[in-house]
Amino acid sequence: MKTRPSAPQTAPAPRNHVALALAARAGSGAAGRHQRATGAQRRADRVALQQALRRGDGH
Repeated sequence: MKTRPSAPQTAPAPRNHVALALAARAGSGAAGRHQRATGAQRRADRVALQQALRRGDGH
C-alpha cells in the first residue's frame, strides 16, 4: 500500500505587523514614492531661482 505524498510545507505567516508590511512591500515590486524633504525642496527652488537670475531669465 502506497501513501500519497504530502503537500510541501510552508512557513507560517509572521505575526509581526512590520514583517507583514515588509513582505507585502517586497512582493509588490514597487519601491514606493520618494519624497524630497521640505528643506531640500526649498533649497533646490532657491538655487534654481538664483541660476535663472544670473542668466537673466528672471525678468
